[in-house]
Order: sequence, then C-alpha cells, then structure tokens
Amino acid sequence: MDLPLLLRTNAFFAGTDRERVGMEVELAAVDERTGRCVPYAGQRGLRRVLERVRDEWTGEASAESGYVTAVRRSDGACVSLEMGGAIEYASPPADTVHDLATRLGRDLGGLAAMAAEYGVALLPGGNFPFNTSADITWLPRRRAELLKAHYARVAPHAGYEAMTLNLSAQVTLDYLGPVDLARKLRMQALVAPVVHAILVNSPLFAGRPSGLLSRRMHQWQRAEPVRWGPLRAAWLADDEIVAGFVDWAGRLPMIYRRANGTYEPGPDLPFRDLVSERGMSSEQITEAWRQHLDQIWTDVRLRRTLELRGADGPPAEALPAVAALWAGLSYHRPSRAAASGLLSRSTPRDYVSATGETKVAGLAATYGGRPMRELAVEIVRLARNGLEERAAQGLEKPGAARLLEPLEEVVDSGLTYAERTLRGWDGRCDRYVRHFRIKDSL
Repeated sequence: MDLPLLLRTNAFFAGTDRERVGMEVELAAVDERTGRCVPYAGQRGLRRVLERVRDEWTGEASAESGYVTAVRRSDGACVSLEMGGAIEYASPPADTVHDLATRLGRDLGGLAAMAAEYGVALLPGGNFPFNTSADITWLPRRRAELLKAHYARVAPHAGYEAMTLNLSAQVTLDYLGPVDLARKLRMQALVAPVVHAILVNSPLFAGRPSGLLSRRMHQWQRAEPVRWGPLRAAWLADDEIVAGFVDWAGRLPMIYRRANGTYEPGPDLPFRDLVSERGMSSEQITEAWRQHLDQIWTDVRLRRTLELRGADGPPAEALPAVAALWAGLSYHRPSRAAASGLLSRSTPRDYVSATGETKVAGLAATYGGRPMRELAVEIVRLARNGLEERAAQGLEKPGAARLLEPLEEVVDSGLTYAERTLRGWDGRCDRYVRHFRIKDSL
C-alpha cells in the first residue's frame, strides 16, 4: 500500500468550486463580577449555559459521560466547551465575509445574552486574563484527560496553560484544487507572523501585566514547538508541499485515537509506523489520519480546509476583521501573489525569530530584517484591495472592505490591542470585564 499517496488522495480532497469563509471564536467564560473562570457545575456554571443554548437553538446536544459538552444547530453552527472551560463558537461557512460578519454579530450577541442570565460574561482575546492553570478546572472530557497526560510528559506547566487558558479567533477557508492549495498555503504561512503582530492581545496573566504582549504565543512556543508554529512544508515547491506535509506529519505520533466509542491513548509510534504495523484498511487509515490532523496545531492548519489559527483573538468589534483580512488576501489572486512576493525571501528561521520578537514588541518587531509595521500596513492594504475587487466582481457584498477598519487603525497608529489594554489597565477586573465582554450585539 502506498501510504503517502493514500493519505494525499483521501485526506485532502481535490477542492471545491466555492470559496467560503468560517470562523471559530474561543471566548473566556468568566464570572462577571470577578473576571475569573466559572465552573462546569452549579447554578451559575457552564452546564446551565449550554442547556440554555440548547433550548434556545432547539439544537442537538452532545455529551460525554453524562456531561453536556456541545450544542449544534441545524444550520451547522456549534457551541462547545474547550479543555479549560472556554466556550467556542463555530460558525457555519458563509459565502461572503459580509454574511459571516452578520452571522457573528447575531450569534455571539445572542450567546452573550444567554450567558449573562447566569452571571457569566464572555470575553474574546488571547487568554483568560485573571486565572492561572492551577485554578482552572479541566472539563470532564476523556480527550482532556489524554491531553493532560501527554503534556505531563512533554511540558507540564506550559502545556497545561496553553491547553486551558489560551484563546484565539480562527478563520477557515476553502481551496479549489492542488495548485490553489499550495499557493494559498504558502502565502498564508509567509504572512502569518505579520498577522500575529497586528493581533497581539494577551498582555495580562493572573490579573497582572505579564511583561509580554502575547502570553498566548509565548506559552504555545514553550509547550510543544514540533506541533505549533510554522508549517514548514509551505516553503517547498508547489508540487512538493502536500507530500512534504504528509511526510512530516507521518513522523509524529498520535496523542489519542477514537476507538470503540471512546478515546484511548495513541501508541508511542510515528503515525506511519502505526498504520503499517496494524494492518489497517484504507478506510481505517484515512479516519485515523483525520483524527491525527486534529492533534497538530500549526499556525496554518491543513485539513479538509485551511485553518488560520496562530493569532490572538481581538476585541469583539474586530472579530469580523480577522476573517476579512484572510479572505481578502487568500481569495483574490493578485493580492495573494503580491503578499507572497512581499515576503518571498523569508525563511522558517525568520518566522520563528519574528514570532519570538512579536510576543514582546508587537508591531515594533522585525521580520526577516524588515520593520514589521511597514509589512503590516502593506498586508492590510492588499487585503482591502482584494475585498474591493471581489465586490466589484460580485463575489463579495459592497462595503465588505470596511470590515478591515479596526485593523487599519491598529497598523496606522502602531498601537496594538495589547498595548491599548496596558495603557488603560488600573487593576480593576470588574472594569476590564465591563469593557471587553461581548454585548448583546457586535
């Protein structure tokens, strides 16, 4: 059996004929009075919030060992619980950025209103600002137990914090075929450090300034660099990118696997050795491969779609701007080519160095020896051009480019969301929550 060919063929489809956009937004669920995380159980707990969502949405609830952990609506929207009690909202894919922004405003506002009935505030951003990993309660999920055991071996402190306290706003995009996949993936990987610099937004930890603009980025770098950071296959030639990714991912072991209706620890073997030694059918290998890809958290995540996940989540008003930025760059060929050309000489080493600077300096960092802020201004301009051209072609709603205005304000001023938070920080958790919580509309 040609395992690499099987994985390339069965796990990465030929693409679609549509370019849609979706988002997953992780939100800190906190007590509106103290800003600290809320428990799963109790009258003001996460279970009550999920049950309220289930009833309001008339959605289908998922449970593990009797614990409600997710609710899915008939249109594909989903609310689920992360390992440390964050609430994740996943949108259904939208045909345009404008449609997605409308959906985000309605759904996140509705979720915030339901959570507020139980005294729970939903905070976007890069992390839980007032907790440590020591006082987070891991959710009663089998996968959480296996991840906790994994990080107990790999990097207990940093791993626990990364899995429980970190938040992001992730964008999901389509690709149209193998060549389109390679070109989008390369551009997204090259541009990712610039987007990270624009969006640094986790300067507080345990209720105090941490000395970093992105505590989230710092902890992921320390937790398990092999599964985090640049997708190095993106620097290969177009016709080598997918094969290079398959080869790299095949050398990693699975952390867990789903079998017999539950999750069990993955064998301590590279994935390629596991499937070759077990005599699995092609269908079993493909399903195991898809599970394996869920355990890789590179900044650009390659699965059935392309997922941009490396940056901190911004404040609520800027959430649609993240999707607008990536769609404007990825779905307009001239903008995509220009963005790739702008950073074509960067290397994976430049990428790692830039993210190391960015977590401390934000837009004052450098990338490949060039000022990050100058690159950011140009990248946002290219995204605007892309959205405006798509609107002129009838592929996007008129005015979609205005969604980029929050990020244009950041790059024009050079003042990131993290720095703005620090300027206004007075030690009052209740004020922070009132200012940054999602209101009943975006």
